[in-house]
Amino acid sequence: MTPFLIALMAFTQGEVSSHQSPQVVPDVALTDMSGKTVHLSDFRGKKVVLFTWASW
Repeated sequence: MTPFLIALMAFTQGEVSSHQSPQVVPDVALTDMSGKTVHLSDFRGKKVVLFTWASW
């Protein structure tokens, strides 16, 4: 693992892109477990963790 990290640092040095301005996330509407529609905008100003899962 260490040789990989050293090589990664050597090849990416000086190639870090500049920071981009934050962009607004579209107002996503999802259905919760009880069937209620929940909009992302309902949580404006709060910390949100989106957990996605797939069974493939």
